[in-house]
Amino acid sequence: MLRDLRHAFHTLWRSPGYTLLCIGVLALGIGANAAIFSVLDAVVLRAIPYPDPDRLVFVWERFPAMPPPMGPRMRVARRHFREWQRQITVFAGMAAYCTRVLDETGGAHPRHVRTGFASPAVLPMLGVQPRMGRLFSTPDDRAVLLMDAFFETR
Repeated sequence: MLRDLRHAFHTLWRSPGYTLLCIGVLALGIGANAAIFSVLDAVVLRAIPYPDPDRLVFVWERFPAMPPPMGPRMRVARRHFREWQRQITVFAGMAAYCTRVLDETGGAHPRHVRTGFASPAVLPMLGVQPRMGRLFSTPDDRAVLLMDAFFETR
C-alpha cells in the first residue's frame, strides 16, 4: 500500500495542472454537499422550535374553481373560523393568525413594518411566553405584542 501511495503522489507531482483540477473538483463537491446538507438540515430535518411540532397543522379554505394564487390556499374568513372552532372535534384547539405589512408613521419617513393579527390561542398553543406584560386574556382583548428587535430599536 505504501508503494501505491508513493506512486500516486509521484504521478500527481509530475502533472501539477491535473493535480489542481482534481483538488478543485474535490473542493467544489465537498462544498456543494456541505451547503446542501446545511439547508436540508435547517428546513427538513430539524424540528420547528415549538412543543409537539408534529401535532401542529395549518388549515386553509380552498376554492378549486378560482385560478391560482387564490384557489389552492385562501385565508379563512373570520366567521368560518369561528364556526370551525364551535364544531371542533378532531383538533385539541384552533387558533388563527394572518400577517400584513403596515406603514409606521410619526417619524420623518414612514417605514414598512411586518405585523400579524392573531386569535388569543395562538401563543399558548406555540408555548410562547412574553418577556414582559401578559398574553391575551379574553377573545375580545386588544393587545400589542412586540418582538425584541422592534422593541429595542424603537
